[in-house]
Formats: sequence, C-alpha cells, structure tokens
Amino acid sequence: MVHTRSLIFALIALSLSAALLFADPPALRDEISLNGTWPQGGAIPQIGGVTIGATASTYQRDVTIPAGWTGKKVRVEFEFVNYIADVYINNTLITTHLGPWNPFSVEVPASIAAGSTFSLRLDIKGSPASPYSTNGNANYPIGPNGGGSAGNSGQFSGIMSDVWLRAYGEVAITDAFIKTSTRNQNITVDYTVKNFGTSSRTERAR
Repeated sequence: MVHTRSLIFALIALSLSAALLFADPPALRDEISLNGTWPQGGAIPQIGGVTIGATASTYQRDVTIPAGWTGKKVRVEFEFVNYIADVYINNTLITTHLGPWNPFSVEVPASIAAGSTFSLRLDIKGSPASPYSTNGNANYPIGPNGGGSAGNSGQFSGIMSDVWLRAYGEVAITDAFIKTSTRNQNITVDYTVKNFGTSSRTERAR
C-alpha cells in the first residue's frame, strides 16, 4: 500500500547554522550505480538515445548484491528506458515496461540472497511508426519525439538515464517532491511511503 503525506517546515529553520543542521545527518539509503559499460549493450546510460527498430536490442550485465544487504528489499530502478523493455532476472521475465520517459523499478526475487550475483537483461524495442496500444488504448508514442513515422521510428531508444540497485527496509520512502513558497514562507515535502512487507504497518512521521 502507498500513502502520500505532506510536511510543512518553517523557512526560519533555514537560518540555523550549517553545523547545527548537519551535525548528525541521517544515514543515506543503500544504493549502487549500475551505470558504466555493460558487457552487452555498451555504455549506459545512452544519453540522447540510439535508434532501435522493431527487433529488440539486448542489454545485459551481472549484478552482485552486497552481503551487508541481508534482510533488505532489493530493487533495480530505472530513470527511464525507451520504449518497450522486457526485464529479465536470471533469464526469468520480471516485467514488460511500456512507454518513454517515465521511471520504473523491479524487485529482485527474495530467492537471490545478499552476497550473490544475478544476471540482469533488458530486451528493448524502439518506438513503432504507429501508436502502441493495449485494449484499444494508445500507450505511446507521446510528445514531439515519440516517433510517429517510419523515418524516425525507434529514435531516442535504449537505457537513456541512470540505473540503480537500491535496498529498502520493510517500510521506506520511495519518492519525495520538495516545493518552496516565499509568499507563504514555507517548504512543503510531498513524499510517498511504501510498505514492502506482506502485513499492514502503522508508522509515525518524526
């Protein structure tokens, strides 16, 4: 279950000294960048994208989960992958992602223990010349760079932004959006809290 909640922080708090604000910073979340040169697929991310047609291009690498992540929920998170991506872990299809420019993630199966290595593979197709649809509803292309003609079909495809391996506890903040207002003299933080467990939990913001 996902819940969204807002917190209001008075701007006067920003006047505190940096030493006071950051004397005891919270621990950062556990994460590893999967950017770099993949054995199959080349340099990741592919800033600006590449041209991929109807035949899928394959991106593959091995990923090792740190031994210290025992008991954590481990996810592979993609900033954005264009346009159709079948994601496999150890040759098992985990999900099919449709559409450009939006982030998504997949959970690493619990059967893959901390300290072990798994194979991560994406089979990616480019944008078709006509909109891709499911149940009669067009999913994409969208926007001026969404494809739409045989001449540019498949442009701006591939793993176009960062890829992360991240570890979470049973309950974790998965997204946060900070909004500032000088008129109202406040900062608003909209955040999303997700329960990765199977039982209901009650948490209190502190």
